[in-house]
Amino acid sequence: MKVNNAMVRARGRRFELMIFGETVPLTREQAGRVPQLSFADSLTQAEANAANKLRAGTWNPGSPPTITALEIQQAVQNALRLKPLIQVELGNALGTPIDIHWGVDCYFKLAGTKVIVTVDLTTNRDKIRSGQKKTDLLLTPADLLSKTALNDFARKVANLLRKRYKEFQHEMMR
Repeated sequence: MKVNNAMVRARGRRFELMIFGETVPLTREQAGRVPQLSFADSLTQAEANAANKLRAGTWNPGSPPTITALEIQQAVQNALRLKPLIQVELGNALGTPIDIHWGVDCYFKLAGTKVIVTVDLTTNRDKIRSGQKKTDLLLTPADLLSKTALNDFARKVANLLRKRYKEFQHEMMR
């Protein structure tokens, strides 16, 4: 069966809206002009973009403005259980080089560290079935259908954050 790419994109756009609220999508022409950067430079630019959104009052990674994003962020925070408590931030990377070239729609970060988990929001059934991903995890509509499904996703994020935090601490002690 042939997949209608326009329908897949429209479904994906609705899913992004549900999580991030109103964002201005890039046209194909605009996306084509986004510079190809290394992953690290792309992440740095996404974080700078997030800081600008925080100053503008349009996105707070520590307390996202949409109900869905806030529920996701809080589920990850609750699943993390790190001592001392470290704030989990949910970064919105839509429209940045890390989104366009690396497929990262959002990321979870432990505040004050370089510890991140990257996420691709997807409604693409082929990608979901195959598990094909460029990011650490896929977030799908099925992950938001119930508290149990959300908590399962949150545990996956928290486990990766915990593992990477231990590695980060080990690196800091060298």
